[in-house]
Amino acid sequence: MVRKIRGYTTLELLILIAILAILSAIFIREYLIYTARERLKGAANEIASQLNWVKTKSMISKNLYGICYDNNTRQILIFEEKNGDGNYTNGIDLIYKIINISENWRGIEVVEITSKLLCPQAFIFDRRGELISGGDSGSIVLINAFGEKIKISISILGRISVQYGS
Repeated sequence: MVRKIRGYTTLELLILIAILAILSAIFIREYLIYTARERLKGAANEIASQLNWVKTKSMISKNLYGICYDNNTRQILIFEEKNGDGNYTNGIDLIYKIINISENWRGIEVVEITSKLLCPQAFIFDRRGELISGGDSGSIVLINAFGEKIKISISILGRISVQYGS
């Protein structure tokens, strides 16, 4: 009695491997886009949260508080304004917290900040929770590796909003 051994041919296995490779490439790219988007949202929400904390701290204390982004070190500094000049002054103003963007949110870049204050770019709130910026509102724009952007806007009255997909 001769038994016929049944199985898959080499061609069938190669087709299966090709299909799996194509599907894997699609899913891996989508996963990378998804993780970059979520990392961008997390960074924007964290920065907005820190801005709200700074605004609240300014409202309940005697001194002004601010948040400042340094392009050279890619760090966000949260500080107490000690000398009253309306800007962050290294060595005089008290730093509460330093947030390192490259360590906390890999692949996220700050591409644009609109503020008339220095640090080079700072947002300082007064006792009423309003933005001190020479009479103008400000914004921070973040971008991820896939070109998706999120804009954090700070109105002159201190309202902080996050606009996704701007």
